[in-house]
Amino acid sequence: MSIVTRISEALARGSTRRRAVHTAAVASFANVAAVAAVGPRSPQGEQCVARLTYGETACNPPYGAYCNNTEYGNDAANCDGASCANGCTLDDQYYPQEVQPACWCTSFEQVEGNKNARAYWKCCDCQCPTLIHGQYGDVPEYNGTYGCGCRERVEVEFKPVSKKKKRK
Repeated sequence: MSIVTRISEALARGSTRRRAVHTAAVASFANVAAVAAVGPRSPQGEQCVARLTYGETACNPPYGAYCNNTEYGNDAANCDGASCANGCTLDDQYYPQEVQPACWCTSFEQVEGNKNARAYWKCCDCQCPTLIHGQYGDVPEYNGTYGCGCRERVEVEFKPVSKKKKRK
């Protein structure tokens, strides 16, 4: 009998279908509850669902530049939360995929020091009419605009599902 077969058998004997179904049901319920609590829409009304799975937990703005990052000399008014502002508009063309929304949400991450809170980022790609500076220097001009991103951190508190004691 191979080591893989032995490990598989040990795992199968050590767990039950009831436990597996229960775990899956709890995870599904937690995901649905979290989405219901935060709402399934982004600031611009586009589909925006944060997930309780492993994945990207940070925005990835065009050229690594945030439109409102004053550290690099950009105007703080270029973003209103995750929304493009101050003459900046949504850019759904930056990433060359067939269907690419200009706004999306990242995966959930636990809020430090609070096991009953999760947070995610609402992220939007924008085009601004004024020169944008980022961590890698000036953003290149494209059709008279400069690509950058806006973001907003959203925290969600929830009550974890309590485990019921087994009846004897």
